[in-house]
Amino acid sequence: AQREVRDYYMALIEETLERYDVDGLELDFMREPYVFSADKELEGAPFLTAWLRDVRQRTNEAAVKRGHPIRLGVRAPSRPETALGMGLDTVAWAQEGLIDLLVVTPRWATLEFGMAIPEWRQQLGKTKVTLVGGLEVLYRPVPGSPPEVVSPELAHGAASVVLADSADAVYL
Repeated sequence: AQREVRDYYMALIEETLERYDVDGLELDFMREPYVFSADKELEGAPFLTAWLRDVRQRTNEAAVKRGHPIRLGVRAPSRPETALGMGLDTVAWAQEGLIDLLVVTPRWATLEFGMAIPEWRQQLGKTKVTLVGGLEVLYRPVPGSPPEVVSPELAHGAASVVLADSADAVYL
């Protein structure tokens, strides 16, 4: 079944690259971030990395055909240890040159001030990956409280923190 899932998503990627002249693709691991069964995340990480190699190969082939680069980005949890614990070996992907863009973000439930962008920056080292801090539309100032829509002032403050923490850009 796992092979069927990987093949299905690869077919969608291939169709997108064939039909559309895209500048890039984003693989969003934050909408439904649980890729592997509980307690199987670390076992699954090499399979996901191998699949990402195949995606990168296809974007590279499409880039040659289209005559321009096709960037590959991923959306991952705001903390490196959370990403790795979920089987998303994003640092290895960056070091191997599989991704061009890493958007670190909380899941959709709340805006997060003080994401681990300095830790990401340190772990990414001298890779050429663009590191971006993602903002969310909802904010829960107290855990378990009802969410509020992020005001322009909160968004400005969160974006300022993201940039001050050494991100290359802010993702809305």
